[in-house]
Amino acid sequence: MEKTTLQILASSILSAIIAVSIFYYIQTPDTIIIREEPNYTLVKNEKDYRPVFSEVAIRSTESIVFLRIINKDSQGAKSEYHSSTGSGVIVSPEGYIVTNYHLIEDADIIEVTLNDKRVFKATVIGIDENTDLGLLKIEVQNLKQLKYGDSDSLSIGDWVLAIGNPFKLQSSVTAGIVSAKARNLNLSNQYSVESYIQTDAVVNPGNSGGALVNMYGELIGINTAILSNSGKYEGFSFAIPSNIVSKVVGDLIEYGSVQRAWLGVGIADVDDDIAKSLGLENIQGVIIQSVSRGSAAQKASLVKGDVITSLNGTQTNSIAEFNGVLARFRPGEYLSVEYIHEGVVSQKEIILRNHLNTTELLPIRKDEVLQSLGFELRNLSSNEKYKYNIEGVKVISVYKNSLIDQVSMEPNYIITSINRLTFTDVATLISYLDSEPTILEFEGFYPEYPGSYPYKVSR
Repeated sequence: MEKTTLQILASSILSAIIAVSIFYYIQTPDTIIIREEPNYTLVKNEKDYRPVFSEVAIRSTESIVFLRIINKDSQGAKSEYHSSTGSGVIVSPEGYIVTNYHLIEDADIIEVTLNDKRVFKATVIGIDENTDLGLLKIEVQNLKQLKYGDSDSLSIGDWVLAIGNPFKLQSSVTAGIVSAKARNLNLSNQYSVESYIQTDAVVNPGNSGGALVNMYGELIGINTAILSNSGKYEGFSFAIPSNIVSKVVGDLIEYGSVQRAWLGVGIADVDDDIAKSLGLENIQGVIIQSVSRGSAAQKASLVKGDVITSLNGTQTNSIAEFNGVLARFRPGEYLSVEYIHEGVVSQKEIILRNHLNTTELLPIRKDEVLQSLGFELRNLSSNEKYKYNIEGVKVISVYKNSLIDQVSMEPNYIITSINRLTFTDVATLISYLDSEPTILEFEGFYPEYPGSYPYKVSR
């Protein structure tokens, strides 16, 4: 009896094993694959996968504007008008538009055409020649802005779109990949910040000031230049990184001028010969060639021959990379500097300064009463007050064909009094101008020229 029961149990187990085996042999189970979704749609090509840009392009073009720049050339009683075109990017719902400085530097009138074909006249809020950026504003609300992306997150080979208005074509879109980062083209003066994103997206005349967009539909650059022997696109286009753009735009809105931080060093790229002479294991960083007196670098005991390898954790293996990181900071902010001194790696927290070697922020006033006269002013810094032993305010810019321009007052003029009244700050001066005196007798001087320079303006 016991033997029979064991035989039945063994037979049952064997039958179950055989049944399960036959089931798996006949029925192949589905394979479940879990993938992280990419940030853009993929469709199958005959040979490979390719990104589909339509959704990103449609969303982004709503924030791209067409610019018509009109310049007035007066010759006696006769005036001639010249116009050029370009692109701009809406960066806030309140009507702020960023573009290239070189497009608007001599503009008398700027017309903005939105994607829905509405036309507005723009006001120049501020410019920054050193980054080739300008900020405009139109009086309209609830615009579709293009949000900033992180240009540091770009990698070589990433897909990007260039969107603008070349040849007056509304919202033309081209695609390409990131070819390089932190390119220096030596296009401008010694103070220029050149740390361009290089792409092979087609950029033609009229695309300047337009957007470089990533596959999230975020602004990661402002298209500004091409490298060409013919004057036409030849495969190299360059954009100002969004991390620099957002800082410049923020400064222009808040302060009226860019609050640029200076470390106070002259630098050069480290090459193979320099690396060998210093005994460096790798060719890295930028070498300090000079240190300005009273600068942030001098106060931090950096010296000629030190090699700066990173700023705030970002490697600085070229002048362009160094300037690109530094351009995001304001005077008074702390910067972590890693450097090699006599073969020893060190790190310091440095308080950055402005070009006057102070930590002050120096906003430029553009109040309506100042604009009606035709100039922009700022307070003197503490260093300037000490240097000149005087109180006053400084003229930063003069508008063409304005009342101030007509009397030949120029930027850098320091106003010490108006109608024999002294002013220690711009706010007090503006209050006086708001009282609407009809005659303004300015007294002041130019730091680079001896003597005083009086001006008389009739309102």
